[in-house]
Amino acid sequence: MTRAVIALAIAFTMPSCVILKEPSAEMPPNIPPVVVADELVSPATEIRIVNRDRVGGSPDGGSTTGIEFKVFIRDRNVEDDLTALVFLDRDETDGARNTPLLPNLDVERSGELERQLTFSVPREELPLGCHLLEVHVSKEFTNYQNPQPLEPGDLGRAFWWLAVVDGASPTVRMDECRNNGDTFE
Repeated sequence: MTRAVIALAIAFTMPSCVILKEPSAEMPPNIPPVVVADELVSPATEIRIVNRDRVGGSPDGGSTTGIEFKVFIRDRNVEDDLTALVFLDRDETDGARNTPLLPNLDVERSGELERQLTFSVPREELPLGCHLLEVHVSKEFTNYQNPQPLEPGDLGRAFWWLAVVDGASPTVRMDECRNNGDTFE
């Protein structure tokens, strides 16, 4: 009886918390990354006219045959590595086959809310005419053909319209594209 009295006295005199149910650690929802084009390097608000014959100079004095794009990726999940895929004229209809033009670009975690990704699309990969270039960013994609985010909804995207010309075909019918612009590459 003395032990029961002592246990009761301790229970009432010690600050404590009675747990009535098992604690659960609820995972916060995964918020998809936000992808924003760098308007100074690769504006998404204008059609970019790309001449496949042009070879521009690079900062190190060499030459490049690619068109550079730069995006800012904002992701609250700072501990996650991300993957980017680049598509040209991606078809969103059912049964379409979409293979990335540039697959598996790594966007490593930086511990910061905002990360940068710069990529270059080879000019020779761009057919003549008006085209939609897209970059998709997610934590992980399901497969190579028609890749989708492994976790539904975990997708950030940016888009650019390209009017691709060369010496033999120096113009593109602009009504093939969404709107007019004057950013030349």
